[in-house]
Amino acid sequence: MKNYNSIDIGKFVACIGIIAIHADPIYASYHIADSVVAFMASLCVPFFFCVSSFLFFSKLAMTETPYSLLWKFVKRILILYIVWLLIQTTFIPAKNHDIYTITFPLKMLFSSTFSGSWFYAALIVSTSIVFFFRKRMGGLIFIGIISYSIFCLGHIGIGALGVIYNWYHMYFGEMFLSWPYALIWTILGYCMTKNKAVYYILWMITSLVVLDILLYLFGIVGLHGKGMMSWNVRFIVVAFLCYICCNFDAKSRLPYKWMRNMSTLIFMIHFYFVYLLSDCCYLLGFLSLKFIYVVFLTLITASVILYISKNKRFSFLKYLY
Repeated sequence: MKNYNSIDIGKFVACIGIIAIHADPIYASYHIADSVVAFMASLCVPFFFCVSSFLFFSKLAMTETPYSLLWKFVKRILILYIVWLLIQTTFIPAKNHDIYTITFPLKMLFSSTFSGSWFYAALIVSTSIVFFFRKRMGGLIFIGIISYSIFCLGHIGIGALGVIYNWYHMYFGEMFLSWPYALIWTILGYCMTKNKAVYYILWMITSLVVLDILLYLFGIVGLHGKGMMSWNVRFIVVAFLCYICCNFDAKSRLPYKWMRNMSTLIFMIHFYFVYLLSDCCYLLGFLSLKFIYVVFLTLITASVILYISKNKRFSFLKYLY
């Protein structure tokens, strides 16, 4: 299969952006700068869903055993899920009391059981949905638009969709941290594997823009229209960035494989340092430096794990990424 070096670069950069979401690099700084960083960071998780979907469905197009490939994909994600679940319940037990309750299976499927876990669960569910409906492109895009609209409008509390959103939140947890939010990005990644990729992407963007206009004309969104519009702007930017990464390969000599493996480790490891450093930085008055500390310690730890895992005696560490 073709190597997508641009995706490896994008994933590495996106991981730093995800750290910014949790470590607040512009703490107590200018509002505009904080808003810009927050917007850019909000693109990172959708980018991961999109490129992960693109890579999976690109492989699917070349295999004669699609169900076997799906199981291989699900199994790999489940291994990552279980390994990091065991690690986090060992080192940060106070944050994981839900794991020992009867609601754990529901939280595993619809929400989060430990820091970062929702991404893996949402990736499995959303990819599986797209897999089984992949031959019905029109219906798939329609489902994606509806799911995304429920999230966007429900998030800002619009009418019946706000009720659905609140109902979901009450029984399953935050919709933002679940597969209904991930579905649109997974569909977007699948669209990019098709010959008519630009057509399908424009179809999705046009549908969202038309929905925006209709909601405004019928007075449904009113002043809240900015909420829906901001999410649609995110969709357009993510679609553009992912399309560039998926179609234009980087030629520079960079350690792409290292960046690819590091992205998984960075994503999971940074949660521990955010948790450990939050109180320390607050007590010492270094909250504005927390982001730098978290990035530095995460990169060092991930690099050490990656280096040690090359030794046969510690090859089991490869299950971490």
